[in-house]
Amino acid sequence: MTRGSPHRSHKKHRHKNRDRSRSPLDQITDRVATRRDDQSPSDTGGTGVDSSLSVAETNALRAKLGLAPLDADDTSKSERAVDNQADCYVHAPAKDIRKIRESEAIKEKLNVLKEKRSLLDKIGQEKLSTPSACESDVQSWVEKMREKERIQKQAEERAKLLSEIDDQLAVSEFVESRLIQNGKKYKPNDLAGLRVEHSSSRFVDGQSVILTIKDSGLRGNVLVPKVFYM
Repeated sequence: MTRGSPHRSHKKHRHKNRDRSRSPLDQITDRVATRRDDQSPSDTGGTGVDSSLSVAETNALRAKLGLAPLDADDTSKSERAVDNQADCYVHAPAKDIRKIRESEAIKEKLNVLKEKRSLLDKIGQEKLSTPSACESDVQSWVEKMREKERIQKQAEERAKLLSEIDDQLAVSEFVESRLIQNGKKYKPNDLAGLRVEHSSSRFVDGQSVILTIKDSGLRGNVLVPKVFYM
């Protein structure tokens, strides 16, 4: 029986001392690398790609290193959250584009009419005033009048522009059609043929007067009396 050479025994002794001096992390890394090297291509599907560690193996390594284990239920929780969101989804009904456009057009016309009325009221309120006793400085008063004239001119130009927009958008016709729909429009021609059978001396302030109004018939020669209490 032959004995091993001193050189080999000395080499194995040095290898053991080197393993003892390495950290546990390095030893675990070497074991994982050795395990991957030992796997054949058939174990990895013939592609030669190393398969990843399972959650149990990863937790075992983390326990040896003193780390907290991984939660295996994280993926299932995220998947359940996605499923719950899909269950809570409610299909919204489609919007009626035609009604939305009509509503926007009506709002735009009403805004133009409102701004036009506001400018007309502003023009009516802007009047040239006379200098007061406190305004002794003529130059200051002239500048103030010029500023008022400039503002009034801008308001008139703005009102003219809105009037042109009104004509293009047919705001007046729209408002008039709305008024006609709400009630019958009263015209001055409806008073044609009416005649009051009383003199103006019958009207006295503070007293009630019964008026008799006669209207011509269809033929124009028959007077139909109507009594009104006033």
